[in-house]
Amino acid sequence: VYVVAVTGYYGDLSTEPYGLRVRLDRRSALPPCAATIDYPAAAPSAEVPPSLGLDADTNTLYVTNAARLDAEAALDATDSADVIDAISATEGVNDVDAALLLVDDFDAFDAWNDDACDPDLRNDVVRQIGFAIDDAAQVVEDAGGSIENLVIVGGDGVIPMAAVPDLTEYSNEATFAREVLSSAGSSNAASGALGNGYLLSDDPYATDAGISILGGDHELYVPQRNIGRLVETADEIVGQLTNFADEDYNGLLDPTTFSAAASVTGYDFLDDGAQAIIDALDGPFDATNSLLGPAWDNNAFLGLFADGADYSVLSPNAHYDYESLLPAAADAAGYFTEDQLVTTAEVADLTTPPIDSLIFTVGCHAGFSVSDVQLGMTDTLDWAQLYASTGNQYVAHTTYGYGDTDIVAYSERLAALFAENVAAMVGDEPGAPVSLGAAVRLAKQQYLDGTLVL
Repeated sequence: VYVVAVTGYYGDLSTEPYGLRVRLDRRSALPPCAATIDYPAAAPSAEVPPSLGLDADTNTLYVTNAARLDAEAALDATDSADVIDAISATEGVNDVDAALLLVDDFDAFDAWNDDACDPDLRNDVVRQIGFAIDDAAQVVEDAGGSIENLVIVGGDGVIPMAAVPDLTEYSNEATFAREVLSSAGSSNAASGALGNGYLLSDDPYATDAGISILGGDHELYVPQRNIGRLVETADEIVGQLTNFADEDYNGLLDPTTFSAAASVTGYDFLDDGAQAIIDALDGPFDATNSLLGPAWDNNAFLGLFADGADYSVLSPNAHYDYESLLPAAADAAGYFTEDQLVTTAEVADLTTPPIDSLIFTVGCHAGFSVSDVQLGMTDTLDWAQLYASTGNQYVAHTTYGYGDTDIVAYSERLAALFAENVAAMVGDEPGAPVSLGAAVRLAKQQYLDGTLVL
């Protein structure tokens, strides 16, 4: 039992209602770890199709563990063989020359199976996969080529994200750990890493070596290759690959019905960042139908998609968790009820949900793909899973997002840089990135280049 006492400043009193937000930090008191699925032991990988072998022309490397993907698929009709077939179908699409790296035989998975909540064992798997990616890149380089794109296939249980020490004092990832406990209340691979003060990221896979900072006590991972992840179920992953390879799309976002329409939301400390995104998109895009300031509510947000609205770009910035967002009006009131939120289920139920759009946000954990398998549930719909299922490209944080009330900084600045790169790409400006993955990578490199102190 916890008792919270509230007193007025210097004894002042008020009869006005107020809201009190409390988050209990249980960094050192997570419940015991319990597996929600029995992943298979390491075993020889299946033979990679000849068309997905490494050669001088390879520019895109897919990475997955077929056995773990099948374990998560369970009784689903779609399995890893279907995923590999769908990967093969991307060969030649929009200049993709694909290769496949299967890591089923990596022995580090066995130790991680025994204690999924141990971030060190997680990172042993990441390290072994990272070495294999380096080896594949070297083979292609020796042949005179270069791997430009990495595609991680599957959720965190199939190919783990790297656990990187989170050195922040305010909103450390440890405070989010209990939000992703399993349905039985036990810890899992995700909560175990977060609860021990780590953030989860795929960037180390795309980085040859971390940048030493803080006197050598920490490494910063700025990607040198374009990287993305396909989530979450085998069926959903096949859908995303099939959409990419469709002859009407040819690896592009809805080229036949391109619309210059864009929409951006923001409030509170995100207001200036949202305006910076609007300014960056201006030219190729028209973001006049946006929601800024403290007044918009859940109905206004859902109303953006009424009457078949077709946006090429959406940047819905707000306070988030992995399956809901907090509209401006509820935030301004200082307290809210569940019916004032916008949930993934509500967006999924829209007559015209976002389809074939670029969606990016600075919202906290908006990009945290919470594995249904890890949670021991079958109906958890996170934002990444939702947007991927309808053909969108999604760029968002697996961590807390940060901003500043006075200047465009931190996550806001990174999003504005990304928006500038997208506008340059669509406007076919000289030196512009040639893909969304490149636009993300370049934004992170630009952020580092413009940072005076690390």
